[in-house]
Amino acid sequence: AIVGCGNIAGFLDHPKQDEILTHAHAYQAHPNTQLVAVCDPDVVQRQGFTQVWGQEIRHYESLSKLLEKHPIDMLSICSPTPHHATALIQALKDPNIRIILCEKPFVQTQEELDELKILLPIHKKKVLINYLRRFDPSIQKIKLLLGSGDLGKVLHFTAKFTKGLYHNGSHMLELIEHLLGSITKLKALSMHNYQEDIYGHFFLSTPLCEGVIQNLHGDDYALFELEIICSKGRVLIKDSAHHIEIQKVQPSSRYQGYFELGRTSQMDDTMQKNLYHSIDYAIKNKQDSFPAHLALSQKLLDIKTHLETKNQLHWSSDA
Repeated sequence: AIVGCGNIAGFLDHPKQDEILTHAHAYQAHPNTQLVAVCDPDVVQRQGFTQVWGQEIRHYESLSKLLEKHPIDMLSICSPTPHHATALIQALKDPNIRIILCEKPFVQTQEELDELKILLPIHKKKVLINYLRRFDPSIQKIKLLLGSGDLGKVLHFTAKFTKGLYHNGSHMLELIEHLLGSITKLKALSMHNYQEDIYGHFFLSTPLCEGVIQNLHGDDYALFELEIICSKGRVLIKDSAHHIEIQKVQPSSRYQGYFELGRTSQMDDTMQKNLYHSIDYAIKNKQDSFPAHLALSQKLLDIKTHLETKNQLHWSSDA
């Protein structure tokens, strides 16, 4: 079942589209799942959802009413962030639900996170936050490549993305942590508020290296790029990870005795089926990404509530 009938739930793509970019499409496409119900307080939104994804899908105004009627195995939480905690608590306490896939950010307040930290060990469920690049096969290959040493020592990273540091920026921070290790320091080099989120230039430290990220309002177009510079090459992750390029050092064709970067390979665009990979990972994979994502959720709340007054934040390497 799905909580919330918005864009990521089912309106960013359609059933005949090759790309799988929504929870509804992923449940429809995966051989081991069937979407049976959705809930949303807006009846027009619910009806529009079932018109696209199937009139046989039952729809309800609340999760409580949905759970009364259906023994759900897996639940996607796609409602706005202020409503995540309520749905998460209900899902944790429901005896039938085994897997919970929640959109980011995980929660809205420190109080919500503290309550969930108490409930999570009590109610044994598989919980994933949908940082979808974590579950992408091409990104997983990049992680193995960086760990293999084939590109040499990781030296630096730079990132640019649109929208706020707390919301869309959470995807970039998670990608950096997944590839380069837990963020231990974040310092604002410049910063301003816009539409209740944080924008600017920021310096970051991880166990492997240091780097700089910048976010922009995104009023004109979307941007999501990460460059990882290594001693023997670099990785370019562009177009929200739909385009990933690996360049390796080679002798310069122009200047004798010098070396330059040459394009050597490009990864497949596996991000075009990103929600399918998230659902598949949640069902099949035993490796638990949730502890890292729970720690990142705390960092995001720290950024949201403390960065403006402290200007820089520090965390332990195992946070």
